[in-house]
Amino acid sequence: MKLRIQGDSIRLRLTVSEVARVGRGEAVEETTHLGHPPFAYSLTPLADATAVDAAVDGRAMRVSLPAATARRWAQTEEVSLHGAAGAVSILIEKDFDCLEPREGDEKLDTFPNPKA
Repeated sequence: MKLRIQGDSIRLRLTVSEVARVGRGEAVEETTHLGHPPFAYSLTPLADATAVDAAVDGRAMRVSLPAATARRWAQTEEVSLHGAAGAVSILIEKDFDCLEPREGDEKLDTFPNPKA
């Protein structure tokens, strides 16, 4: 799962296997060993959630979404989910193959790019 933070926006990009896990109701978490303790971020489907949301707890950012929304998203061609946490915009996307490959950015577990 890739994380981009810019101003008041958060974007998560998930691979094919990560989208499948979220669709099954499982959380996806990443850790970046920057500082101590490391910084962690996660995406968690919750049965009682009513919208996409995010919160920071110490050195962890937790994004959540309704489990039913995660299940639907994983089973369809829908590319992204949108939400907000106060003034912060949240975008959750399926990660596509790059149109122009870059060194070190080999195709791993990404979705086929519809523009290819």
